[in-house]
Amino acid sequence: MKRKLNCIMLIDDNAYDNELHEMEIEETGKVEKIITYRSAEKALDYLKNNLDKPDNTPQLILLDINMPGMNGWDFLEEYEQLNLETIVVVMLTTSINQDDQNKANSIESIRDYLNKPLTTYNFINLLKKHMPEVLDV
Repeated sequence: MKRKLNCIMLIDDNAYDNELHEMEIEETGKVEKIITYRSAEKALDYLKNNLDKPDNTPQLILLDINMPGMNGWDFLEEYEQLNLETIVVVMLTTSINQDDQNKANSIESIRDYLNKPLTTYNFINLLKKHMPEVLDV
């Protein structure tokens, strides 16, 4: 039986990037629901308000670093207080700064670091690496 991820969350202030990434993810047919936020604060509020609703909790979060207000690093500081260890968090960013990658590698809740744009191919590889159960492999 083919499995799908119930829910994933995109957090990026760039509406175009969110739309492009959503299209690439939908192309795979491996996700039931994609929740998109252009504000890390609002994404965090959503997570806090849905802690007791497993069907609304994303299994994967794709998080940008550079956003106005609360950036990706700030989001992670508060996110880690929620103890949501089952969610795979991936930094999805345009940053090619090695310091950002090193910082991401040092944060336990971050499982991967990818550069934008997300492609169907990169998304499938991400699933192979972190959620192989949703693939027919």
